[in-house]
Amino acid sequence: MTQVEERHDDGGEVELYDLLDAAEVVEVEDEPQPRKPVYATVTGYGQDERRPVVPAWLRSRDDLREHLRYHAGQKAHVAAYHGSRTLIGWYPLLACWYAVRGTGRTLKEFQHWAFDHEYKPHRIEARRKLDSNDAIKHRNLRDRRVKWRARVFWSVLTLAAGGAIAAYELLSPLELTALAVAAFIALMSVGRPVGRPSFGRATVGAPYTRLTESMVVEALVDAGLAKYTDKEMTKTRLAWVQPPQRDGAGYLAVIDLPPGVTFQNALDARQQIASGLGCGAEQVWPERDRLSERRLRLWVADQAMSQVKMPTWPLLKAGKVDVFAEFPFGLNARGRIAPMCLMYSNLLVGAIPGMGKSFSARLAVLACALDPSAELHVYDLKGGADWLPFEAIAHAIRIGDQPDDVEALILDLRDVVREMQRRYLLLQQLARAKDPRAPEGKVTRELANDPQARMRPIVFAVDEVQVLFSKACDHRDEAERLLTDLIKRGRAVGVIAIIATQKPDKDSLPTGIRDNVGTRFGMRVLTPQASDMVLGGGMSVSGFRAHLFTRADLGVGYLVGAAAHTDAEVVKTYYVDGPGAELVVTRARALREDLGAITGQAAGVVPTHRSSLLEDVLTLMDGDRQHCAALARALSDAFPDQYEGWDATQLGTALRRQGVLIKQYKIGSVNQMGVERTSVLDAAESRFSL
Repeated sequence: MTQVEERHDDGGEVELYDLLDAAEVVEVEDEPQPRKPVYATVTGYGQDERRPVVPAWLRSRDDLREHLRYHAGQKAHVAAYHGSRTLIGWYPLLACWYAVRGTGRTLKEFQHWAFDHEYKPHRIEARRKLDSNDAIKHRNLRDRRVKWRARVFWSVLTLAAGGAIAAYELLSPLELTALAVAAFIALMSVGRPVGRPSFGRATVGAPYTRLTESMVVEALVDAGLAKYTDKEMTKTRLAWVQPPQRDGAGYLAVIDLPPGVTFQNALDARQQIASGLGCGAEQVWPERDRLSERRLRLWVADQAMSQVKMPTWPLLKAGKVDVFAEFPFGLNARGRIAPMCLMYSNLLVGAIPGMGKSFSARLAVLACALDPSAELHVYDLKGGADWLPFEAIAHAIRIGDQPDDVEALILDLRDVVREMQRRYLLLQQLARAKDPRAPEGKVTRELANDPQARMRPIVFAVDEVQVLFSKACDHRDEAERLLTDLIKRGRAVGVIAIIATQKPDKDSLPTGIRDNVGTRFGMRVLTPQASDMVLGGGMSVSGFRAHLFTRADLGVGYLVGAAAHTDAEVVKTYYVDGPGAELVVTRARALREDLGAITGQAAGVVPTHRSSLLEDVLTLMDGDRQHCAALARALSDAFPDQYEGWDATQLGTALRRQGVLIKQYKIGSVNQMGVERTSVLDAAESRFSL
């Protein structure tokens, strides 16, 4: 601490201000008026990031397992590679050849030394210049060198011969063998190849085995993000925050870029950084740091995501899912499980054909199927066999894009939207009653398990959803209105929409749907505009660009909105083929049979679609006007499964939301709130209501 003294002109007591040493104190010139107090400002005080005491690969069991697996696997492969070539005799033959060549090289070097070959160019140059004095001088020097070097040679030869005889007589066979092996290794080292390994490399392809500080600095300089500030090319304006260290299936380096250089610059130079590191761009993942725009978190993978061998989906053969909790969706670039939770959210999957779009959407529905309380509504507007296994468990399912298939989807969508309205009305009643099962006005697991509440989670999945919004679809406007309403409001009452599209443009995916989906998975698309349409507006600026994926990135995409710790991350989904999907569905049906939760088409029941509230009111109205109390009793008697317990207030609230005018009407001698038939007809004709 530094204390700054401040004395007032009126002779008052001295005030002391404690300032941090790092603070900058600005000197103020003397002025006639009293000076103002001095204040210190510390930029970023209390926002410094503390580096973890324990390395990242030791804080996670998965990372530790990956770290050990990586190094153990590499060492085991190297041992097996070289061991096999040693056993078949190839390496011993190479070693003998290197020893023979080493002997020849040793004799050649000794000959050059003994006969003074290093000065031979000087003697040749003297003769070329016809300088007799210089030539005679070089000849005399050579003669003197050769004479004393000859004495050294015979002395060394005599000592070597004597030493060999003494060793043969005095040393044991084991010691003689060790001596011979040492001589053999020495000669082999002299005869080994120059500039390459003696026995080849066990691994080929990775230009580095460990990311180093110098590699990162040189790569950033080569990419134009920094430059050397001295002639020796050793100093830059880069500042290390964390040297490269193992983090998952790769290395993480944290470094502060020079002032004026931002993370966005590093993101734009991703390919140049990869070139400087000698690896592919799909292995280099610049990450934004929350503390500074200058700070770059550079993660370099051991291999590209497209080359990662995916393990079996953990839920393929065993396990259940709670749709209110997370389930494994894939692996991120670090090799860690990327979870997904769809409750209170929706899922949009977008990609060009052939990149695994349908399989990724199907994986999410398979996970929901392993929750026996989930009611599945599956519609595949492409046709084919990808979604056929769900016929055994789906409450409603249609495969194909024929007019009757689309009409069945619309009718079912109407029912689900009506069910959404019923749930909102029930949640209002529970909220007024202070029911602890609905503390925030949302469907909870307790409500989902209550058969009387009838609030099972509903999963509404549509593959190739762009078919609904094509100009050839007669139900285009209604489909947009219903699906938009479902996505906007359904998540709070346990209705989950999963949609997949291969054409995420403004005409094929309306903005009301696209802009309200909370969870997105975007695989390869062809343009930056399509990438933002799938991942969300502005995601390209943040570094998430699905159009940079290649054809090799099958099943790889950016997962947005699924994790709380990051906005988006690159994920490779688990691969579940057709037989695998049938295996999961078989387990899901067994779970439903145990609970008696097989309904709809899976139970062999032909779907019957309920009429709307307005249609029911028009059917039961007695005359041109009727009181809400009488209508509520009539509805409850006629349709007890749908309107049981409704009163005048509840019916009036529901009709107002449909655009029906509710006011006082005197019918006979009774004056109460009621409705008029013309108002109900106008509301029914203007729009489809809940």
